[in-house]
Amino acid sequence: MRSPSRRRTASTRSSPASNAWSDVANAPESPAARQTLVSQANALATAFATVDAQLVTVRQQAEQEYAALTGPAGDVEAIAREIASLNGTITRFVSEGDTPNDLMDRRDLLLDRLSELGQVSVTQGSKPGSIVVAFGRAADPIVDEATVTWPQELTDPGGRLGAP
Repeated sequence: MRSPSRRRTASTRSSPASNAWSDVANAPESPAARQTLVSQANALATAFATVDAQLVTVRQQAEQEYAALTGPAGDVEAIAREIASLNGTITRFVSEGDTPNDLMDRRDLLLDRLSELGQVSVTQGSKPGSIVVAFGRAADPIVDEATVTWPQELTDPGGRLGAP
């Protein structure tokens, strides 16, 4: 719901134009009423143009942020590469009989960060201690044990990347 101040602002912009139309309807022969209507219509058109420019700016900023997150060396790729690296190290430790809890905790933190950006699904990899990470319903896992497959098209990213 809009705040009362926003309703007044929207109402303030459209009310004079509405009043000007009423004035012209009541006195169509009045040059002053017609000029007021033209002025109010121009003011309303200017307000719409301002809103349009603001929306264009917001869209461009959103596109830039999306590209920075998903592009080469962006957050998604950096997180995926670190998870893949940790997978390789964890697999080595587990195969030697160790339990590298600190590395697993770090990997879990990275998965949490990735899940803020998009939908994440994790399954156990074929090697001991490794995982496979699906992201944003992409065709291939973003991380498959120690392999990163990025960039990919995200069909339903969810999270911050899929926010409306």
